[in-house]
Amino acid sequence: MNRNKSLKKPSIYIFCNKNKKNKELINQIGYGIEEEGIPFKVSLKEENSVNKLAYNAAQESKLGIGIGINNNRVLLQMKKLKEKNPIFDIKIAGQLQSKIMGINAARLEKKIPFKEFVVKED
Repeated sequence: MNRNKSLKKPSIYIFCNKNKKNKELINQIGYGIEEEGIPFKVSLKEENSVNKLAYNAAQESKLGIGIGINNNRVLLQMKKLKEKNPIFDIKIAGQLQSKIMGINAARLEKKIPFKEFVVKED
């Protein structure tokens, strides 16, 4: 039995292209997830396709929820959905939108209504 796999903490997984990571974007998404009380894990990957990043993150997450990031494009995905059919596919325009993406990922797990994305930031 692989002990590491069985001890893996249920978390939302965030997969980001390692060459195009945006540290502030990742931090804000993490703050949103933490604000809702759900753990998360960030991994840097070689993959360029944001769809594959999100899909693979959801497949590996015990919660079945994954976020893919490539540049400022962020996808929220569930394990049961098809790769090309994410819940959200957003070109992030600022810190507040990043945080809301994290909040909505956590709310997906908590099964409560999503928070609306801000179209324009102050």
